Amino acid sequence: MNGFPKIWSLGSPEVRDNLLKGEVEITEKVDGSQIWYGLDSNSKLLIRSKGAFIYKDDSYIREPDKLFKAAVEYIISIQAKLKPATSYYGEVISSKKHNTLTYTNVPRNNILLYAVVHIGGYERHEELVKSADYLGFDTVALLFQGVVTSHAELEAFMERESALGGTKLEGLVIKNYNQ
Repeated sequence: MNGFPKIWSLGSPEVRDNLLKGEVEITEKVDGSQIWYGLDSNSKLLIRSKGAFIYKDDSYIREPDKLFKAAVEYIISIQAKLKPATSYYGEVISSKKHNTLTYTNVPRNNILLYAVVHIGGYERHEELVKSADYLGFDTVALLFQGVVTSHAELEAFMERESALGGTKLEGLVIKNYNQ
């Protein structure tokens, strides 16, 4: 079970020439804390933050801090719903002001799911919404699906209010599943 791949900024040499070629999916980047969870090859639940394991082998590696506590407890309670050989990635938002931005709302069970990865690859947003709903979570907001024709289009998205309300978007996440 791997952490989420490195995220490149739009101008990075690794993505600048190809990211916007063809159809993309653009979602809201939120101001939360990264969480990853899934079942290992022995169907044991693993939960980690961006930096460290929180839960492994049916016990806490470390007690989750208050930002993660409710989300981790909920994930433990639904582990029977998790699919084997599948990784779930989300942003924990434990309160209306989790980090820097202040939102009007908090997602269901404190997690916005932004990716589900299994043997068949990444779930597109439509499937992601179904997975999140089944597990009792919300997803990051889908802002656009299609071909971007200019950087001005991207800049216009940044003027939108967050799906969680109360502030403008922190940023955009652009996924090109064909790259």
